Amino acid sequence: MARRSRRRSTRSTVGIVLGLVGVLALGGLAVNGVVSAASDSPSYVELINRSFVAQANVVVSRQQGQSTELTRVLRRAPGMSRRELSASLDALMVATDADATAADNSLPPNPTDNLGQRFVQVIRERSLAVHVLGLTIERLLGIAVTRPGATTPQVRPLLTTSVATARLSGAGAALVAADQAVGPLRAAFARAPGHSLLHHSVFVADRSSMSASAMSALVADLESSSTLAIVHQLELTSVALRPSALPTSTSTTTNLPPTTSLLVTALLHDAGTVTEPGIVVTATLTPVTGGRPSSVRSVGTIQPGGSLSLLLPRMPLTPGTTMTLTITVGTPPGQADATGLTKTLTLVVAPATPNFG
Repeated sequence: MARRSRRRSTRSTVGIVLGLVGVLALGGLAVNGVVSAASDSPSYVELINRSFVAQANVVVSRQQGQSTELTRVLRRAPGMSRRELSASLDALMVATDADATAADNSLPPNPTDNLGQRFVQVIRERSLAVHVLGLTIERLLGIAVTRPGATTPQVRPLLTTSVATARLSGAGAALVAADQAVGPLRAAFARAPGHSLLHHSVFVADRSSMSASAMSALVADLESSSTLAIVHQLELTSVALRPSALPTSTSTTTNLPPTTSLLVTALLHDAGTVTEPGIVVTATLTPVTGGRPSSVRSVGTIQPGGSLSLLLPRMPLTPGTTMTLTITVGTPPGQADATGLTKTLTLVVAPATPNFG
């Protein structure tokens, strides 16, 4: 009797468990069905479409201002200074890149029929085209660019007239194509559930301004601009020594106290219109009585209109000797006049005293 009772109890427990599992399974199916039905329901789809278009219209509104600024910059570019033009182009690239990021972040959820991806693609194409425009003009003119994460500006090789014209024309055509994609996209959103109104968006008001002939004329104007001309004019303004020269120095010699080493600092000035990257300054010590010279060097980058103080590595000296110190600055490519880029000093190092060292 005890065994039968235990069997009946076991069968009852199993039955209860199976029943609960069945109820839970049916409940899960019901919930999934409700969620699926909700996501497929007209009200849900309408809500997604309207929400996306509301976000998209914010981006469209910002891009109208960027469109006006791009037109202004391209029209005024030949008369701008290099610094002003570079700052304007950089600001446009940053702004359109932020819009592309905002458009990307608006998904998911996805509106009907991939309309969201189509809008994002339009904004991406505009951002990419503006980047091509900006970087092409900067490379045509040799304008230095500081990349994200970099500490010094970089000057990439100059573009030829034909390459620059082709790239600008391609970017202009991409902007026009992106504009042409907006009309069908607006119509598709209007037909989709929710009948959302995507605002009218034109990035290029005058399509002829982006034609190949217009870009060719722009390149010619940029290259012939006096305010954008590439001028290389690097100068070595002064040289500082450590230890400092003694008051007994003359116009022909620089007298130093007893020392076993020398530090040289070269002060440079960029009187040109372009950044000079990778400038090499070399200091060479040569014994006047004959002997093997020794040299050190340092490398730096200098901005147009700016100055650079470049400290060279320590050089060994012997007390009681006379040395010729020659400081030479590498001539930038394109600078015809190298006058003033070399300085020579005759160093007379005092002999060691009993207490020296």
